[in-house]
Amino acid sequence: MPDPIADLDDRAERVARGAAWMDKAEPGWIDVIDPDRLKMQSRCDCVLGQLKSGWSGTLLGLFPDRFRVNSERLACIGFIVSHGFEKSIRGENYAQLTAAWRDLILARRAANLSPAAP
Repeated sequence: MPDPIADLDDRAERVARGAAWMDKAEPGWIDVIDPDRLKMQSRCDCVLGQLKSGWSGTLLGLFPDRFRVNSERLACIGFIVSHGFEKSIRGENYAQLTAAWRDLILARRAANLSPAAP
């Protein structure tokens, strides 16, 4: 199994990957998240934390057994990092990660509000 932490892409790509996953796992998530409240360092105010099941509820729903076995827990952590839900170990900070998510959310919302091309 490839190590998802060893091959991290840049922040915007990781956040886009996380958003694509959210589109499938939590349809409509984009309308639930409050970008002004968004703080990726907070389990209550991050993207997952603002959903109805919260950070831990969402992850436990995805990975019910991965918090029990150490190697599987690492796979869960790899998923979280590689999908932009947690900062990388390469000097990234939470403000940068929060800004990337906020930019994506606002851009998507603006695109949905734009009038359709004729």
